[in-house]
Amino acid sequence: MPCPSFRAIFIGLFLCLSFSVQANPALKTGVYVREGGSGTLTLKAGEKGELAFSLDAIGVNAHTCSLEGKIRNGKALMKDDLDGGTCTVTFTPHKNGIEVEGKDEDSGYESGACRYYCGMRASFGGRYLTPPPGCAPAETRRAQQDFQRFYDAKAYRKALATLKPVLDKCRSVLDELYEEGRIRNDLAVTCRKLGDYRACYAMLEPYAEDAAQKDEDVWTYSHAPAERETYLSTLAAARVNLMLCEQAEKAARRKKNH
Repeated sequence: MPCPSFRAIFIGLFLCLSFSVQANPALKTGVYVREGGSGTLTLKAGEKGELAFSLDAIGVNAHTCSLEGKIRNGKALMKDDLDGGTCTVTFTPHKNGIEVEGKDEDSGYESGACRYYCGMRASFGGRYLTPPPGCAPAETRRAQQDFQRFYDAKAYRKALATLKPVLDKCRSVLDELYEEGRIRNDLAVTCRKLGDYRACYAMLEPYAEDAAQKDEDVWTYSHAPAERETYLSTLAAARVNLMLCEQAEKAARRKKNH
């Protein structure tokens, strides 16, 4: 049986190494957003090949997590200053972002020392996505500010063109409760101003069923107060906007018939 040539061995090793590099991409600096918009992870270049990170996340009832430190070999060791324990935070790169996982040195879960950095009903683990172009937190904030400026100037087409891409492209990194509802209501008002009543209804379609019911039938007091208050506020705005859209559409039809 012939022995494999040196060249064949070299090529085989090269392919294995290439596959390994592709399967385990390096962590990259930048801003990442937790899937669903409930957290932000920022990685910056540090000293001696380290990465500096900061992470903020929001959980149930608006409880939050906040932590920052240095990443070495894909991990950050976070100390619990109260009990002296250690939380190991692992950062695993993926094609579309970074998986973050916290483990207490004793329990092996995101508990114990990891809880030192969070409120009672919040956690920081999960998939943090690379935002689509135009969807980083600073970009969506700027789009909303520009929208308001155009809207106040009654430049409704510019306002719509500025904010609608945020809803169309950024859903994966928008917080459905705290962000999407506000954006949908803003877009619905703008569509009504432009006389596009079908688009006005479409923007608010996710809330139409709940808007037809009483608040107490939609979101009971068994739910977390912060989420309940936020959703009912969004729903109240949707009710008003649906009514105004319907009234404007009827007025436009009457005017057309006369």
